[in-house]
Amino acid sequence: MEGMKFDKDKPRYDLIPIGVEEEIAKVFTFGAKKYADNNWLLVEDGEARYYAACRRHIEAWRRRERLDPETGYHHLAHAICCLAILMGREQGNKCIQGGDIVRKTIQNLRPTIYAIDFDGTLCENKYPDIGTPNRRMIEFCIDRKKQGDKLILWTCRTGERLKEAVEWCKEQGLKFDAVNENLPERIAEYGGDTRKISADFYIDDKNMEV
Repeated sequence: MEGMKFDKDKPRYDLIPIGVEEEIAKVFTFGAKKYADNNWLLVEDGEARYYAACRRHIEAWRRRERLDPETGYHHLAHAICCLAILMGREQGNKCIQGGDIVRKTIQNLRPTIYAIDFDGTLCENKYPDIGTPNRRMIEFCIDRKKQGDKLILWTCRTGERLKEAVEWCKEQGLKFDAVNENLPERIAEYGGDTRKISADFYIDDKNMEV
C-alpha cells in the first residue's frame, strides 16, 4: 500500500527560492527593533509611503547598490517587505474594523517602556557624586530588559555628569535604549517629538500620588 496525500492544488512553498524568506525576516526584525512589532499597521498614509519606499529600494538596486546602508540587508529584501506590508494592510483593512482595534493590538504586542530616574532611584542621591547602587532597582531594570521591555534613562544630569551616570550604569550591567530622548517608535506613533519623555511607566524617587 502506498501513502497518499491530496495536496495537488495547495500552495508550493518549496518553490520559494532558498534564503529569500530569511532575508525578509531579517528586515522585519530590524524594523521591529527600531520601532515596534507590526508598527507598520499604524503608519499614516501607509499605502503611499510604503510604495515610495519600495520604489526607492528597487531604484537603488538598479543602480547596482546591493545592500541598504542602514541595515546592511539586500535592497530587494526591503522592497519585498514593503510589498508584503502593502498587501498586509490591504487584507487587514478587510478584516479589521476600526483603527482602535489596530491600535490596541499594537499596544498589546509592543514592549513596555520605562522611564527611570538616576539619582535617588538607581543609586543613593549624592549628586553631583554617584551614591551607593540600589541593587533592587537595578536588578528590576535588568529583568525588564530580559523580558523585552525598553528602558529610558530619565535624569536631570547633563554633560559630563550624564556621561558618568551612563558609564556607571553600564558597569552595573544596565544598558538603556535611550537617554533623555524619546524612542523612535513613539515619535513615529505620535507624529513628532516632544520635550516630555513618552513612557508607560515613570520611576522616580520624587513621585507623588494624588
